[in-house]
Order: sequence, then structure tokens, then C-alpha cells
Amino acid sequence: MTTMPKSLSFAVIFVLVSAALHVIAPLLSGFSSEGLFLVPFGLLYGLIAMGLMRNMRWLAWVTFFILMFGGIFAMASAMSAITVPSWIYSFIAAADWAGAACLFGYLWNPKPAI
Repeated sequence: MTTMPKSLSFAVIFVLVSAALHVIAPLLSGFSSEGLFLVPFGLLYGLIAMGLMRNMRWLAWVTFFILMFGGIFAMASAMSAITVPSWIYSFIAAADWAGAACLFGYLWNPKPAI
């Protein structure tokens, strides 16, 4: 088994935090349609975290862009939030961008030679 670089392990933590925030959003919004819309994305983030734990570099590239755009979408949703508290969206955006920053550090380093 290979060990994960430290930046990748921190990225996995931030992706899991974002996934948890996506999943608990319906509880805080009274199971509104806006809150329930976030659940599939939380499950997808959980699957992505599991893939990143397997040290899949190609998935790190895809996840980097998903997290960047997810953070932008979360901030836009925070500005127009009706039923989901805006602080949930702000924390989702912060976790997404922190994960993207960690993935940037991981992807910036050259791929280790075999």
C-alpha cells in the first residue's frame, strides 16, 4: 500500500467536510427542496473522497475543478439562499476552496517516478 502525500490527505479531509455539510443541509432547512437538492452532491463528494484515498491522480485533477466550481456555486447560492442558511453555503465554499488549494499543492509537485 502506498502512502498518501500530506496535501492529498488534507484535501480528502476537506472534501469529506464538504460532503457532510451537503448532507446535513436538509436537516437545517426543514427538508426543503433546496436543501434536498444538495444531498446527491454530498454523496458524490463522499465517493470522490474514497477515490482520492486510493491515490488516484487523475481523480485529483477532476476534483480540483469540481471543488473550484462548487465553491463558486456555493457562494452564489449563499447570496440568494431562501431556505438553507447562508452560513452552510459559506462553509461549503470554504471547505471546497481549501480542498482545491490542497489539491493544487498535490498536483503542482511532479508525479513520483515508479
